[in-house]
Amino acid sequence: MHRVLEDWRVAVFLGFLLSACIAGVIYDIYDVISPAAATNQPISSHTWIAEPEKLMSITKNILLALGGLLHWWAAAKFLGENIRRYSAMAGLFRGAADRTDSLLASLTDQIKQTNQVQAASPSNNTGLDTDMEKTIAAIQEVYVALGREALNENADWLLMHRNKPIEPLSPAG
Repeated sequence: MHRVLEDWRVAVFLGFLLSACIAGVIYDIYDVISPAAATNQPISSHTWIAEPEKLMSITKNILLALGGLLHWWAAAKFLGENIRRYSAMAGLFRGAADRTDSLLASLTDQIKQTNQVQAASPSNNTGLDTDMEKTIAAIQEVYVALGREALNENADWLLMHRNKPIEPLSPAG
């Protein structure tokens, strides 16, 4: 409820800010062209060249309006939350990649050792196969855990971007 109230306050504030900025731009543009309109003279190119103060005022109001629109757009698209979530997921994927690389390097060494042992004595099994199976299982565990986290993140993203909240089903039907 608190987030909804805060979002409502921000939306009202941005609405007032945008309205004021647009009104300022309209006023400034009207103030620039009104002397020509008041005298019924055609607006020529030299009447559009306003004083620097008017141009600065128009520019300021346009930039304020654009800033408000960009802030509203970023809030509507949940950019802040997405940036935090994606940076956390990037760290998770980076850690999984490092862990997988070390496990694959270990598996490669185990395969080389197994090949050397089998070349030396084909009938001797030293238990390296069980070590390789453990390493393969560890790699699979990393991928399964990574997949679970990715699915959880996807579900969180879907919940955050839904237009309508999810309504739980009642047992009565």
